[in-house]
Amino acid sequence: MEHIVSTPGTGGGKPRIAARLRLRLTGDVIDLEINAHGQLVQLKPALVGHVMAPILSKTLPNIVTLRPGMLTPIVPDRGASATVEVLAAPAAAKADVTVLEVESMEMLGETKKIN
Repeated sequence: MEHIVSTPGTGGGKPRIAARLRLRLTGDVIDLEINAHGQLVQLKPALVGHVMAPILSKTLPNIVTLRPGMLTPIVPDRGASATVEVLAAPAAAKADVTVLEVESMEMLGETKKIN
């Protein structure tokens, strides 16, 4: 089976993690399935929840954020073990933001320089 990274849909940082690993992120997933080919199918609501969109990631591992409260918790198996694989994120070659112009703005009657 392919690798899967799943996180709660709360909190920040997931888009940055996906970007640093050069992976795609599927957010706000409400259910997960495994298809006949062993691929993770991510079910995401579309069109104001009237349609369920099945999504297959184009990159591995899959990175998915789950909508809170959508999956039923299972009874923990205290004797179970798992393999943890640490993935190294490649260093950024250059800054992904370019400053085009610097201006001043007034805040509470004071002019402050934006750097």
